[in-house]
Amino acid sequence: MDQAPSIAASLVNYESLQTEVEQAPFWLTGRPPYARAPPFALVDKVFAEFADNYATIEPSRESLDFVVDACNLLAQFLPDEEVRQQKFLALLGACMGKQFYSVSMAQGVTATDGSIVDDIAGPEFAAAHAVIKKDIAAGTEADRCAELLSYQYLLVNRLFPKNRLAASPCFTIEVIGCLMRIGAVAYVQERMAFQPLTPFFHMLDVRPGDTEHLETVARAVEALIIGVDHLYAAYDCSPLEERDPVFPYSLADERFLQARPLIDKSVLVFDVQMAEGEEKCILVKFPTSYGTDVHRSLAAAGLAPQLYAVTELPGGFLQVEMELLSAEDGWMSLDTFNATELASVESALLDSLRRVHGLKVPSGGSIVLADCRPCNIMIRSSPDGETEVRFVDFDWSGESGVIRYPCFMNHRSVPWPEGARDYKVAFQEHDIALLSSHLPGSHRRPKSRKKPPSAAEPARQVELALRQ
Repeated sequence: MDQAPSIAASLVNYESLQTEVEQAPFWLTGRPPYARAPPFALVDKVFAEFADNYATIEPSRESLDFVVDACNLLAQFLPDEEVRQQKFLALLGACMGKQFYSVSMAQGVTATDGSIVDDIAGPEFAAAHAVIKKDIAAGTEADRCAELLSYQYLLVNRLFPKNRLAASPCFTIEVIGCLMRIGAVAYVQERMAFQPLTPFFHMLDVRPGDTEHLETVARAVEALIIGVDHLYAAYDCSPLEERDPVFPYSLADERFLQARPLIDKSVLVFDVQMAEGEEKCILVKFPTSYGTDVHRSLAAAGLAPQLYAVTELPGGFLQVEMELLSAEDGWMSLDTFNATELASVESALLDSLRRVHGLKVPSGGSIVLADCRPCNIMIRSSPDGETEVRFVDFDWSGESGVIRYPCFMNHRSVPWPEGARDYKVAFQEHDIALLSSHLPGSHRRPKSRKKPPSAAEPARQVELALRQ
């Protein structure tokens, strides 16, 4: 990219950059849809901590005062955009205890509206970039997140490969008219990427009717202050040297030698080689929820890979480390089987699922997998001719009749059974129906009549209702 940021961000040029090479966008911004960036909470710890603080932190007096003052400022009709920029950045800088400077990231390139950098003349890192437009019409003639991304791209490209931190993380602040949004840019998966960390907040003083909104904005500002402080300190003490970015950032742990996506870059599942012993590899995945007790119960019964560790990361993700069931060891995913092969393992599959449903969680309830698709089942033929079955995905698993399905289930290509819907309670019958729908024998079996409830079932239903 050899264009000035303001030109590159114009909608025509931005579209060209993103679509000139099919399925190979210049930046990861979410536009077009295949240019989606991975979760920034896994790109750098500073963004994960921002997410936690934004959700829970108590705003300081300074952040609360800033929100009120910013609302009063942005609601004014200031004809001069430069004056608007100066006033807002002076207000925000005073709240943050930092100075915003208008800085050119490369020779001959227009300067930023405002940035927090280490050196005005020749910056080697930026902790934040800001763009401020006087009204919505002026803010929509170009994509402002692309403009912010351009500045960071120019800075990193000028220093490449010797940037201080491998991911080159940086916060962004967009102000368009009376709207404000906090976001981030970083280098990830061989591209510069942008991701919003908050929605666009309306900056209008709506007290006393909606103080909750202004408090939410203040929490975001407080989280930004902490994040910029941490980022500035990390850059300042980091030597200027070449580094390879690691995604997710937690895989830069010295326990791990290298990691590669097990499926593709959009799926947060990795084949990780351990530093101790070149032959040992494990599987590491990053869900936002996990049925740890279910996995342990199945692993103890020989129905799941061994579970090594489940670590809670900041930002809402979990790092789950488990045994890798590799093709080299004879394991195959059930979704690769043809009809003949499925028929040969059908009995073993249904028998293994019955064994799963006979196990208990610590609370005493029965187990439901809730996502019993073929892609989540591994098969191997043992030397003695027996079929080994392992269930491998427990993100939604839990106690049958208690755990609920998440939202945004894939109803377009997955034949979920009746009752298996977003937010609804998951039952063992759903596991059986979903797995059976992929097996040849299910088309030959007559539909069974619904059994009348036993005398014990109403009591169990009351018990579950009281526990929810």
